[in-house]
Amino acid sequence: MLPRSKNIILLFFFLTITAFGNPQSENVVTNSQNAAIISRALESIYKWDFDQGVAEITQLEQEIGEHPAVYLLKALNLYWQNVPLSHGQPETKEYMKLLTKTVELSDQQLEKNSSDTEGIFFKMLAKSMKMRQFSSDNATFKAIGEAKDVYTLLRIGVDKKEEFNEFYFTTGIYNYYREAYPETYPVYKPVAMFLPSGDKEEGIKQLYYAKDNAMFTSAEARRYLISIYTNYENQLDKAIELSSENVKQYPNNLFFITSHLFILLRSNQIENGLPLMDKLFQSEDTFYQAVAYAMHGYYDWKKGNQETGQEQLLKAEELIQNHKDRNDYVASFIYSELYRCYKSQNNLSLAKNYERKTNDELFGKENIERVNKEENW
Repeated sequence: MLPRSKNIILLFFFLTITAFGNPQSENVVTNSQNAAIISRALESIYKWDFDQGVAEITQLEQEIGEHPAVYLLKALNLYWQNVPLSHGQPETKEYMKLLTKTVELSDQQLEKNSSDTEGIFFKMLAKSMKMRQFSSDNATFKAIGEAKDVYTLLRIGVDKKEEFNEFYFTTGIYNYYREAYPETYPVYKPVAMFLPSGDKEEGIKQLYYAKDNAMFTSAEARRYLISIYTNYENQLDKAIELSSENVKQYPNNLFFITSHLFILLRSNQIENGLPLMDKLFQSEDTFYQAVAYAMHGYYDWKKGNQETGQEQLLKAEELIQNHKDRNDYVASFIYSELYRCYKSQNNLSLAKNYERKTNDELFGKENIERVNKEENW
């Protein structure tokens, strides 16, 4: 569940965690005890064990005091607990405050030493996370403002991959998307001309290296490889293989489960996701319940149980109304499937209504085209 149009903004999401892996560094967070705490905190966050994540962050704060790493981890814990965050959520405001505090503490370190590794890296991560959120909230100019700083720091990382193994992640992202993004969206070609060239094949190799060797960016490298194979390379078999690794390693991460279900749907293997739908049904979060109803409704409809399928899609529509700030492209999928239902029943008035509602959502046009192609309309 990683929209193609957001990828260029998400490039830097976990950049600065790579600094923790440098055994020669004398920075605060890289001593073995603190690094172990950070590693456990990140693992807890990805596994959606947020209480344990808080406990690890609290322990780290006791060890190193008011430090950028502490506030970044607090922000990450809050982010994953509420993903997808959006402008209308109160948690988003707190999330941005934590990131701003991270930048402030990083700047304090950089005022003392402009080459301070921790200051550079934590500032980069905080600003890239803010950039991502501004982009999700369609605050384009604010996102661009953050991107200027992030790009400068990214170029530092490109030159440091031999010094820090985990920079293969950031370098791989740059190499791939520098070429792939303007190819997919030609309107960006004039801007890309001013950036150093990339190499898609080399970028993929570097991301695999990070996935297999990085301590802190392995999961993120895998996420980006999944997105690349799903949205750019059209190699769904590879995307499914990698996404299955995510679900196996982080079985309680409902965001990863949802992403996996969408990939299975695109590859016509949605029946393989039935056990995962059950997990979403059991969630207390009605957002993920809506995803489960939508996916099961799609499955039932395709299997010929059209009445049951339509009922589940209508239930998904009802639930997603409670998450207008979070529905992202889930609502688009639900509406497009209801468009399929009503057009198949020759109820053209309702079909037209749901076609309009679909087109008003993110990836609406793509979903309508998908349904029309499947139904030969």
